[in-house]
Amino acid sequence: HVNPSGSEGGWVADSASVASTVSISGDAQVYDKACVSGEAQISGKARIYGDAKVFDNARVFGDAQVSDKAAIFDKAFVFGNAQISGHAHIYGEARVYGEARVYDTAHITGEARISGDACVSGNARVYGEVQIRGSVEIVGNAEVFGDVYLSGDARLSGESKLF
Repeated sequence: HVNPSGSEGGWVADSASVASTVSISGDAQVYDKACVSGEAQISGKARIYGDAKVFDNARVFGDAQVSDKAAIFDKAFVFGNAQISGHAHIYGEARVYGEARVYDTAHITGEARISGDACVSGNARVYGEVQIRGSVEIVGNAEVFGDVYLSGDARLSGESKLF
């Protein structure tokens, strides 16, 4: 891939769609029917595949993986060994990193931070200035919002709301 700066980096499959405004560096890969556009940046050993979309000013780096029909956009960052899949959306100025996993139709937005071994799945919503660390699980239709800090082995499920 030829970056906007003129440098070359990463690998893009013929089946994938990557705009000329996107910067890809290191050993990053974009393949299958994935689409990367806007001023997104993909670097390190990041993998974008399936029908995943990364756009706007989003960044995916480290060993992070974005797959299936997941979408990363606005000014969101996904890094470390984080895995985003299913129909999950990470947007706003959210950060997902460490070994964290977000999947199904979960949404992470605002200035939320998801890290450690945390898992957000189902139709869960995490937004605001929430920080989730450790082995926390947010599942089902649970919502976590506002100025909340969760760590350890907590599990929030069903129709639970924490704010």
